Parts: sequence; C-alpha cells; structure tokens
Amino acid sequence: MGYELMEGFGRGDDPIWPPEKSLLILEIGQDDATALAKDFGQRAIVIGCVQKRPELLMLA
Repeated sequence: MGYELMEGFGRGDDPIWPPEKSLLILEIGQDDATALAKDFGQRAIVIGCVQKRPELLMLA
C-alpha cells in the first residue's frame, strides 16, 4: 500500500491486561483503513485528520 506508519502500543488502566500492538497509518482514507482493519479482525478503529477531533469508528 505504501503508507507511512508508526508502531505503538495501547495500554489500558488495568495493569492485568497486556499492551496491545497498534499502528498509526498516515494519509490513509477511511475506506482503505476500514478494509485493512477488517482484514486483521479489528472491531473498531480511530480515524481523524488535522484540526479535527479523532472519531472511534465501530466496525460490523
């Protein structure tokens, strides 16, 4: 796909849960992001752009 990405980890407030690997993918459109997330079995993604609030998008 050729997108610029940054790897990270999501951590919850409860230390019992292990950190979850995450990716920040820059300049990806919502349709491509949704398709990629579904390919990896994700239930939701966070989308956003500069000067706008991030949005949690639940996937069916």
